[in-house]
Order: sequence, then C-alpha cells, then structure tokens
Amino acid sequence: MVWWRTTITILSTILLCVGLITTIFTYVMVGVTSEATLRPLVNANDPTAFDKWYPKTYECGIIGCFSNQPDEGIGAVLLSKAGHNYLSVLAIQLLLAVLALLVVLMLVPTCWASRLLHAAIAFTIAGLFVIVAFAKTTVLAFVPSGASAFVTPAITSVFNSIALWFGITLIIGILLFISAWFVRKHEHPEVHHETNTFV
Repeated sequence: MVWWRTTITILSTILLCVGLITTIFTYVMVGVTSEATLRPLVNANDPTAFDKWYPKTYECGIIGCFSNQPDEGIGAVLLSKAGHNYLSVLAIQLLLAVLALLVVLMLVPTCWASRLLHAAIAFTIAGLFVIVAFAKTTVLAFVPSGASAFVTPAITSVFNSIALWFGITLIIGILLFISAWFVRKHEHPEVHHETNTFV
C-alpha cells in the first residue's frame, strides 16, 4: 500500500477508536442529564428544587462557561437542561463523525481483510473500556447512607449503560477480527502480495 493510504488508514483507526469512546461516554452523559434521571435526585429534599434549577439558562453558553464559570459552577451548567441539549447535539455530531471514519476505513485500504482488521482494532480497543463498569461497587461505597435511596439507582444506571454499550462495542470488535481472518483466508493471494501487509 502506498504511504498515503497507510497514513490515512492508521490515523482513521486511531480517530475511530477515540470517537467511539467519546461518543459512548457522551451518550451516557445525555442519559445522566435527562429530566427523568435528575428530577428524583434534586427533589429528594425539596420538591420544587428541580424546577427552579434545571430550566435555568446561562448567558455564557456551554463552551463559554468553562472559561467564565457562573457562581453555580460548571457542573450545574452541564447538568442543566441547556447542558443536556448541548450534549444531545454533540452526541449526534460524534456519531456522524464515527460513521464518516468507518466510511474512510471501508474505502482507503486496498483489501477487505485490511478494512475489517482496522475497524476491529478500533472497536476492540474502545470496547476494553467496559472495565470501567467494574468500578461501580467502589463508587457506590462512597455514597452516603442517607442519600443511597436516590443516588444508588442513578449511579447503577450510569454504570449499566457503560457496561452495555462498551460491551457491545467489544463484541463487534471481536466479530470484526473473526471476519477479517475469514476474509483473509479466502481473498485472492495476489491482493495481499501487492499490499505485502494487512494494511
């Protein structure tokens, strides 16, 4: 494979891996910042607290609030409805970027075995982040007993989402590795002789 194909393929593989990880965590955060998740937590002590805080808008904007934080802090901004809407749009943009990178990996390499292999590498490495889900027990140990009835279900939901989506990503990666091996065995030998590599 010529050098530019190799360079684009390697960069696309790395970016796809990062994109998958970022997209999954962003979608998890979309769930965390939803009204259904936050309302029971915020209203635990004050039934009117959520409606006073969640719909609040911030003049600094989501990005601007990182450098010019409001009195409530950046956490309050990200957990607000404005933050939820921002993360929802960001998640869609990241998903489109992941799809675009997959298209690049399907077009640039010269053989199907290589295309599948590089996609498999990206999905498998990203899927390894499923180990984050095993931190649930450690995190739950720090939840105060008085707040466990409200906080524990939310934390459990977050870690279950992480386990689900990274687990699916890991399975896809393994299946792509198997497919790459199978295709490699059945592709015409001249294809691999010309590339002299799995790239």
